[in-house]
Amino acid sequence: MRIFLSYLFSFVLLIWFLLSIFRYIPKVEKWIIRWDRLALIPQWNFFAPMPNESDYYLYYRVMNNSTISPWREVVFSLDRKWYGMIWNPGRRNRKAFIDLCQALSQLAKSSREEVLTSIPYLLILNMVVRICKNMPGNIVQFSVCTVVPSESLQNLSIILLSELHSI
Repeated sequence: MRIFLSYLFSFVLLIWFLLSIFRYIPKVEKWIIRWDRLALIPQWNFFAPMPNESDYYLYYRVMNNSTISPWREVVFSLDRKWYGMIWNPGRRNRKAFIDLCQALSQLAKSSREEVLTSIPYLLILNMVVRICKNMPGNIVQFSVCTVVPSESLQNLSIILLSELHSI
């Protein structure tokens, strides 16, 4: 009896392993999802349900009555300290910006007024205004752009061009 249970357990684990592999074959995946009511077959997305497929960039410019500054990129700190694997609070700024950009992308089909009053828009505006508060000028405008990492920066796509906002 003990040997039988050992073989049965090994067989169940083998089937589970094979179903976990077949989960990534598109035709079989639909069948597995339909019959896996208890969600026993894992789905490995590596750290995100929908991994990020684009790089996002934030540009801003400051204006006053007579001049407009060139577009400047907001650079999130990329330098890593030796202790960065243990303590790296700066990484959250970049992650928050990516999440805000993804939320703005989902709002693309909304009305302009909905976008301008959305939390992602207002949070990015707040970030840009804080950066520009000591610069000469009293009006700010920002742009959120995206590019696929395999392409060059000349292929930037504009997700959003903001309205003009007073500082």
